[in-house]
Amino acid sequence: MPWEGQRRSKMWAGSARMAFVTTPEDAWERSIALPVIDRAFLDRAFAAIDPRLAEREWTVLAGGLRTVNLRSGELVARIAMGEEADVQREAAVLRAVADRVCVPEVLAASEATMVVRFVPHGPLPASEQAGRAVGATAAAIHAIRFAEAGFFDGDLRVREPWSSAVDGLRAHDDAMLEGGAGARLGTRARAIRALWDRHDARMQDAARPPVLVHSDFKPTNVKWTADGRVLQTSYGTSLVDLIP
Repeated sequence: MPWEGQRRSKMWAGSARMAFVTTPEDAWERSIALPVIDRAFLDRAFAAIDPRLAEREWTVLAGGLRTVNLRSGELVARIAMGEEADVQREAAVLRAVADRVCVPEVLAASEATMVVRFVPHGPLPASEQAGRAVGATAAAIHAIRFAEAGFFDGDLRVREPWSSAVDGLRAHDDAMLEGGAGARLGTRARAIRALWDRHDARMQDAARPPVLVHSDFKPTNVKWTADGRVLQTSYGTSLVDLIP
């Protein structure tokens, strides 16, 4: 197995005098409780990949609405917490962009769990060099083209194409605003809809042939390696699963 005999690597801290990009999210508290990470949880998570992985010591890195990330030495496991998570699709996306941008190497994936190789990294520097590198990373992702716009599956095929990218995104956002996102945003949900209405015609005119787009490309999900590369760490459902 690719994870046998590996050693633990250190996080890269960067220079003490280096300024880093900060966002309001840095101070947010979790609103979604993490699961209890016990042996039974690990046994279920790794059953379809390699049951011996459950014997390792794992540390919680982070968690989102649908997944939790654990680290053990050179390994990071992304484990689904609900039926909506699709880590096999995430693995397919990582493999598709691996020759274009810096992402963790996928070692194994099942329906519930993906294991990748840990990449030492630090926060994104607040520098022109980093800004240019981030722009180049986004452009490299956008260079992957598709025949139709829409959400894709684990085979990277668009099962239900949208009539147009703008209409598809609007329908997606409307559904979110009618649910939990709208409840959290309050009156700002109406302002977002008003922006859609006001700029709809201009967005329709600006639409281009479908390309792969990162739907959560932000400083909290973009890190920096010691050799000056942009590392995309958020490779969950939010990673490049929209094709507008």
